[in-house]
Amino acid sequence: MASELEQAIAYALSRDVVIGDEYYSVLTATQRAQAVSIAGLAEIEQVKYVMAQVNSAIINGSTFEQFQANVNLENIDLPRHRLRTIYQTNLQSAYSHGRWIRQQEDKKNKPYLIYLTKNDNLVRPEHQFLHKTIRPIGDAFWLYSTPPLDFSCRCKTRGISTQEAEQYGITLAVDLPESVAANGFGHSPELYNDKFKSLVQDKVSELMLGNFKQSSQIAQINSRINTAVDKVLSKPKTALNKLLDAAKKLLGI
Repeated sequence: MASELEQAIAYALSRDVVIGDEYYSVLTATQRAQAVSIAGLAEIEQVKYVMAQVNSAIINGSTFEQFQANVNLENIDLPRHRLRTIYQTNLQSAYSHGRWIRQQEDKKNKPYLIYLTKNDNLVRPEHQFLHKTIRPIGDAFWLYSTPPLDFSCRCKTRGISTQEAEQYGITLAVDLPESVAANGFGHSPELYNDKFKSLVQDKVSELMLGNFKQSSQIAQINSRINTAVDKVLSKPKTALNKLLDAAKKLLGI
């Protein structure tokens, strides 16, 4: 059985990298949970490099200072506060995913989740309102209220037994607020299981094909290739990854 950290690493490494314009204007909020981008970086290779340093930090337990130094080696121009947000948010997202997997594996023994904040003066008021909320692990509340709920959110959930839940007091459904998650956060991994992940990958592939078609390189090739690309885009999305490879070969890239 994979550990919580191993699950976190697997999730971090599985996310697709897309440029900011596509991330925010094309992918839905739930799809963004299985993809990653960095606003302000237009070059896909820069985004990939920064995220590689994030993943390295998750794997090796690197500090923020080590992460920042590695990013600076490539002369990527992002201010310190942005880098800290990128570092904290992506680590929290990965750890939350790994924690969710382990909670699902242990739900017979711990069928409830409790929402916990750091309970200090840095916690957002709307997050603090959720502190010690207790609901069954399969409750719909968690579908859109699984931390992190926003950039740099430090909240988490913890699995608890039925005895503990009854002792602390199970939160009534009528007392639950609507989701306070912002910026596309808060979505439970339940919403992007393997089937959903494949749909996201198909969407990313479709975006890449669209980019090929619109690039100056494509504009210079003959109408036969343009027609071929049109046919590719009309195919079922499930075949797009294979067709993408074929398109690359046609373009000699």
